[in-house]
This record gives sequence, structure tokens and C-alpha cells, in this order.
Amino acid sequence: MRWSEIPREAKAYMLYHTFIAPGLIVWILFPLYLMKTGYSVLEVGAFFTAINIASIPLTYLFGRLFNNWDIKKGLITIDILDGIAYVMYGLAKGAIAPLMLFIGRIIEKLSSLLYPLYQAYEQIIYPEDKYEEIFAWHLRLPEIATLVSFPIMGYLLGYVYNKPEHYRLTFLFFGLFSVVTVTYLWLFLPPVGKEERISSEGFKFKIGEFKHLIAFETLLTLAWGLAPEFILINYVVFVLKKDTVRITGASPPEAIQ
Repeated sequence: MRWSEIPREAKAYMLYHTFIAPGLIVWILFPLYLMKTGYSVLEVGAFFTAINIASIPLTYLFGRLFNNWDIKKGLITIDILDGIAYVMYGLAKGAIAPLMLFIGRIIEKLSSLLYPLYQAYEQIIYPEDKYEEIFAWHLRLPEIATLVSFPIMGYLLGYVYNKPEHYRLTFLFFGLFSVVTVTYLWLFLPPVGKEERISSEGFKFKIGEFKHLIAFETLLTLAWGLAPEFILINYVVFVLKKDTVRITGASPPEAIQ
């Protein structure tokens, strides 16, 4: 399918994901920032564990809140929450820094609870008869944005601007950039009301049909639990004495030796 054949609303949604793709580097920079400012691997692990525990009761409340909301408002809420969290990371200095980092991370965790809204929105906004062809574009464009931006930012943050204060400025930049993405969502994406959502009426869950998916998700969850991302970051940066370029993909895997 050619780009010109894709509906305007679908194009707008794909471009939104392309715009926000470079900001995903914050997921790598945040644990690295903690370790660069003196946190041990054990303390980082305890930090993320405390965040997960603190966010448990909020999961139900958020699910209830957005069950009847326009999905577009949920997408806007994700960017607002992420923006607030990143700004708090950027402003976390001095004696109150641990508290600001903790609150910021809880806010970011709350936004992640709404991530299924992305899949719900694309299921509705992409025409059913052309879904696979359009979704190929959906995967391609953000991936290209990541492949271009991550190595560049990895080099800059690994060799040129590699101090904790530079990381805080990076957090501030992406936090303030959420103003742009929220405005874009509000102006260019159509609303999706409750009546347009995919109905689960008539659907019956049969474990036999989903056993491979369940097994995959179980193994993936176990893998992330045993070896979370900050373990890899610590190994590459502090054990192997490499830099963020290796983590963000600017060098081939064999460079990590």
C-alpha cells in the first residue's frame, strides 16, 4: 500500500507515534541516570520494586476511569502524565531529588497503565479491510525514527554531554515536548467514543487457543523479572566500561566485547 492510499486519520496517528519514538530513550536514560548519581544496582532494583507496589491500587482506579472515556482523551492523558514525570526528573536536584524521582516515576507508571489504549485506538482508526497493510506502515515509521535518533542521542549523551546535569536537561526537553504532542493529538486525531469500541460480546476465552501466547507472555514476564533493563545497563556501562552508544544501538552487538 502506498502512503497516499492511507486514510488521513490513520496517517495522523502513525505520524504521532513517529514523533514520540525518540523520546523512548528516556526509558534507558532514567535507570542510567540513577546509577550515575550514586544509586547502586540493588537500590535501583528496590526503587523500581517500591514503585510497582505503590502503583497497584491505582491500576483499578485508572481502569474504571477510562472505561467510559473517549480513547483520545486517554492518549492525551498518557502524554500529559509522561510530560509531568519527565519534567520532575529534570528538576530533581538537592535534598528533595529522591522524592521527586519517586513521585515522577509513579506518575510515569500510571501512564503506562493506559498503554493498551494505543492498541484499542488503532484497531478502530485503521480500516479493517486494510489493517495489515496500514499496520506495516505503523511499525515501519516509528522504527525508522528510532534507528535514526537513538544512535545520534546515544553518541551525544555518551561522549559529548554525559554528565547527570545533561541527562536532566534531556528529561526536561522531552517533558516539555509533550506540549507539542498533546496539541497534535487534540488537533489532528478524531475522538473515539464508547459506542465505537470493539465489543467483546460473544467472545469466549478458550485456553487451548491461546496456550502458545500465554506461554510466550509468561516467559517474557519471567525474563524481564530476572533480568530487567537496568541490569543490562549496569553491565554495559559500569562493568564493561562502555557507553550509551552501545545501549542505544549505534554499534553492532559484537562491539560489546
